[in-house]
Amino acid sequence: MNNRFKVCGIRICQNLQRIISALMIMSVTAVTPAQAVFMKLDFEGSISFIYLPDDVFPGLNVGDMVTGSLVYDPTTPDGNPATQIGYYEDAVKRLRLMIGNRNFPMLPPPESSEIAIENDTLTYGTYYDSLFFKAAVMDQSFQVSRFFQLSFAESSSNPPTDLTSDALDASIDINGFVWAKNGFIAELPPWSGGRYYFNLTSVSLYPVPEAILKWGDVNGDSIVDLSDAILALQIISNMSPSVPIDANADSDGDGKIGMEEVIYILQRVSDLR
Repeated sequence: MNNRFKVCGIRICQNLQRIISALMIMSVTAVTPAQAVFMKLDFEGSISFIYLPDDVFPGLNVGDMVTGSLVYDPTTPDGNPATQIGYYEDAVKRLRLMIGNRNFPMLPPPESSEIAIENDTLTYGTYYDSLFFKAAVMDQSFQVSRFFQLSFAESSSNPPTDLTSDALDASIDINGFVWAKNGFIAELPPWSGGRYYFNLTSVSLYPVPEAILKWGDVNGDSIVDLSDAILALQIISNMSPSVPIDANADSDGDGKIGMEEVIYILQRVSDLR
């Protein structure tokens, strides 16, 4: 009986090796580093005001640092037919957010992200250019979903020139918005209660090739394939990986290589992403 199980085990391993070898050949052939240019927004600031604090975000205080970055796809189609309003669903592809010593990774769809643009909107005789980055995030300290927003705006008695249209233009001057550069994190839904506001003291927006973001590229060879999934599984299993690990392979912003990266890699290999 033991010999029979041993033979079956050997055959299973042999079949798995054949499948993995075939899939690796297919993945290397099908998956090449993407050349699309994304936009990366780095931001830094601090909490300036708290509305309904105590029982909503325990542990966060006025003065706590807010740091992070997000990456968005400027080719995302506009979902709003209005000529002055742009709505770009799921345009934010990656978000890293730290408030104080707490991590807030972005949640995947359907609770994901959007970018909203309002160009030359007229309110009580004042024109506004506004740009909003919004995302659903997870408060990892309490495993609770939150709403996160960055807001940039400029106002004038004449139409401002910060936005030329409602398009998600890759050449937007993010530092041109001097009337407002701030944001908040709140309960979901976002207008239901407690909210922590913060002012941004440093922002920069610049293009980055998607390939150098290294999502899922665990071994750092610029190709996302099954070898990366195997390395990620070794890390999850507390095995010593056979090659150095690139920490930039983290695909969900939680600061580690885990099952989320395995799923992401398999989606890439299968052309689902």
